[in-house]
Amino acid sequence: MTGAAQGPTLDQLPLRDDLRSKSPYGAPQLAVPVRLNTNENPHPPTEALVDDVVRSVRAAAVDLHRYPDRDAVALRHDLAGYLTAQTGVQLGVENLWAANGSNEILQQLLQAFGGPGAARSVSSRPIRCTRSSPAAPTPSGWRRCGPTTSAWTSTPPWPPSPG
Repeated sequence: MTGAAQGPTLDQLPLRDDLRSKSPYGAPQLAVPVRLNTNENPHPPTEALVDDVVRSVRAAAVDLHRYPDRDAVALRHDLAGYLTAQTGVQLGVENLWAANGSNEILQQLLQAFGGPGAARSVSSRPIRCTRSSPAAPTPSGWRRCGPTTSAWTSTPPWPPSPG
């Protein structure tokens, strides 16, 4: 074999113009005691938890050839029971939404309610987001307002500008 096959370059792909100058988020692995940039828990798992995870993975492995339950019904059922017991507020599966993190929730909201002609979404700083804008994969506007440093200012940049 004489080397790797050459595919199209990024410039040759039919990528949206507004995404061409963007780069994907990467979670740098920093040499620090706690990596908050990757949502790391500062406490390592106990041996009992590791054993429980191994047992759970072994039990789940028999169904790895199937797609998982996209609606996460079992998870939402268990969470509803837990939250009902903790708060006294009666919750059911239909009251909970399972997603792969806050970015996915924001993206789903923008996909459902955003788009051309829709109201612009606004966030304030600081915001923890793995993208520069959760609206990027949707046809929705997104505007960050507020301070660019840790000190808050009282004058947001209104009216919002396009983009």
